[in-house]
Amino acid sequence: AGLIGSGRSEIVKGICRLEGDVTGEVWLNGQKLALAEYADSIAAGMVYLSEDRKGDGVFLDMSIAENVSALDLDQVSGVGGLISGGKERELAERLGRTLNLKYGRLGDPVSSLSGGNQQKVALAKMLSVNPKLIFLDEPTRGVD
Repeated sequence: AGLIGSGRSEIVKGICRLEGDVTGEVWLNGQKLALAEYADSIAAGMVYLSEDRKGDGVFLDMSIAENVSALDLDQVSGVGGLISGGKERELAERLGRTLNLKYGRLGDPVSSLSGGNQQKVALAKMLSVNPKLIFLDEPTRGVD
């Protein structure tokens, strides 16, 4: 927590290895984490939801289902590593129900949603990897 300009975003992005040259140790649930990049953070169960929903939180031109699965494509991949549309839709439907997401079709672009529903898609993307810890950076910014 902190005021705008206090460095809170930079600290969290550094912890998750999204940006910056940071030093120090990161511990989660009593275990020291070895984090070289954001993929390591995700694998350890630690994700970051950006304050910039349209710039960093969602892929506006991609579908709702594609956005939800974007952090871990292995969970929606089938034979030969190809993405299974069925698995992708199933994941998006489940998390969409959980978050009361309002949408027309899961194949619709995220840009077609209201700001609040775009934010729900961003949160569903984080929840799709079953995180232990979600860093929420201004989660209601730009949402009426």
